[in-house]
Amino acid sequence: MDLNLSTRRSLGGRPLMLALLALLAAIVAAAATAPAASADGFSCRGSALRAEALVAGIGADAEPVVANAANDPCAAEDRRLVTLPATLSTLLDGGVAEASTAATADGGVTARGAITGVSLLRLLGGGIGVTATEATVGYQCVAGDPVARSDGRVVGLSLFGQTIADTSEPTTLDLTVDVLLARVRIGEIALNQTTTTADAVTRTAVRVSIDPRLDLGLLGPILNPTLNALLGRLLGSDIVLGEARAGIAGNPCPPVTTPPPTPRTPLENPIDTTIGAPVIDDGPPARTPLSTATLRYHTTQSDVTLECRIDGGAWAACNGRSDYRGLSLGEHCFEVRARRGANVGPATRYCWTVVELPTGCIATYRHGYFVKAGNAALGRRQAVFHATSRDGKLVLSTRSARGVLRQVVYRLNGKVVAKRARATIPFAQLDRDAQQTLSVRVRGNGKARTITRTFRYVNYVALDCEGREVVDGIAPRTVKVGGTRVTIRPQVPNEIRGTTKLRFFVQPARRHALRAVSFSLDGRARREHARSTVMTAPQLKANGSQTLTVRLAPKRGAVRVVRITFRTVRT
Repeated sequence: MDLNLSTRRSLGGRPLMLALLALLAAIVAAAATAPAASADGFSCRGSALRAEALVAGIGADAEPVVANAANDPCAAEDRRLVTLPATLSTLLDGGVAEASTAATADGGVTARGAITGVSLLRLLGGGIGVTATEATVGYQCVAGDPVARSDGRVVGLSLFGQTIADTSEPTTLDLTVDVLLARVRIGEIALNQTTTTADAVTRTAVRVSIDPRLDLGLLGPILNPTLNALLGRLLGSDIVLGEARAGIAGNPCPPVTTPPPTPRTPLENPIDTTIGAPVIDDGPPARTPLSTATLRYHTTQSDVTLECRIDGGAWAACNGRSDYRGLSLGEHCFEVRARRGANVGPATRYCWTVVELPTGCIATYRHGYFVKAGNAALGRRQAVFHATSRDGKLVLSTRSARGVLRQVVYRLNGKVVAKRARATIPFAQLDRDAQQTLSVRVRGNGKARTITRTFRYVNYVALDCEGREVVDGIAPRTVKVGGTRVTIRPQVPNEIRGTTKLRFFVQPARRHALRAVSFSLDGRARREHARSTVMTAPQLKANGSQTLTVRLAPKRGAVRVVRITFRTVRT
């Protein structure tokens, strides 16, 4: 009996052992065939424009200009589109759309989305207009570790005739417009939004979120459900202008190796911490097709001299401005430092990239501080203020009829900077990264008025890849306003392109007969300079008619509105 029991136990343990061996073999096989963990690497994607199910007929999302659409891995691609697809033309107009992705010299990556000259929802109170918008993100390898970065700016934004200050800060605005007897809430517009997570960074320059609501007062509960649904189908959903994304898995940055120490030359003494780093006031934009560059800089210390170099060349003496010509395509870096005797301070570095200018395009460089002109009534006379960026200075000018102005005081951010009609503010006194406030206090004819303007530093290149031509010309118009003859005189070039613009001037027979002049083009308010307005090629139709409305307000008498219709074609 004992023998039989022992035999049964032995036979019963063998199947258990075989099962354990089979399970172990299955685990080993699964480990051998399991996919390996994803390798360290960057992903990136740039988009100039995305219209998400805008109108019936488009259906799928419309995204005509995308760089590295696959996103992962980050592949270098540069895409540009001059004319948007016909499927989008009924909804919005757009200038040059660009998207790019690339690797950087330090081992990181960058992605960019940008578009110029966009206007949409034009039938509602002038709609939404943007002169230029850009979003850039990426990762920079610093000491062997990836560091996320983002940048961008929205320039020349107008919402239903209201001008919004240029900004690079995150901002959200409500989109509401009065149409006939109803107030329509279209949605909201978000500017310069950056989202950063542990493994990605995304920046969106402009997002228009469509969520229409119609305020009909007492009739609202009855009609709103039907009308809101109709508005939703007509307006569509979100519109994104300029978006860039970069992602990361693991640590793709190259390891840091410490090079062997190099012998120190007499000129390369240790950095003197008592010498401050110079400040760069103006330079080329981050990406430019221009092969020329001008940089302005300054130091706040009087007992030092300045030295500059470009692209790692030899240091040479410089004096606050450096000009370069014939720069090759690719990245360039400028450095400036201060020297006191044999000692040098830390260098300030400024980098930009020269890109190829598209065939047939003209590049217009805008940089500096652009302040909107203004005027103030001093009794029966007007004080007119104007500002211009020129040669590293902001030039201010206020004028009126002879003998009217008794005092002019300019204040920058609350601090008095000048007490005369003509004054200059060097760029060195302005902060490139912050919004500035300028107030102009004028006195005359027993009156005192203040003109206040906010402004920021602007630095970008606008591409005009197609021109405009006025068909059949534009004749001057003369009307009587408040008993005075006023002529609206056009200045029409052979071709409107780049810095060559279409201009309109208002010329009253009596100099001070008009109290105010304003302009609008097809219902969209125009930025005017005193009594004139200018229009660039992207602001005019490629093939069609438009109407310029000029509102003339006399000092005495009724307001007169003059409408001038003209036709332009693409060249």
